[in-house]
Amino acid sequence: MKKMAVYLLVLLVGIALGGWLMWRRQPRPVAPAGMQPADAWQGSIKLDRGGSYTPDEAAKKRLLEKLKAEEERQRPQERRN
Repeated sequence: MKKMAVYLLVLLVGIALGGWLMWRRQPRPVAPAGMQPADAWQGSIKLDRGGSYTPDEAAKKRLLEKLKAEEERQRPQERRN
């Protein structure tokens, strides 16, 4: 019984020491004085919603044909990928 009490005491001291070391080594938040929160910074970014992109139908058709050819080449239903 006495041996078990010593093991228990050593375990509790070890847990307490580990907790103290973790508390001591935890990173502290460091923010320079001129910094603003990320939400404010992200809110200041304006999106360009101009409609300058017009999809080219011929290019879209070529891409779809290329995709279909690649699918046929790999033949996933036959597990050849």
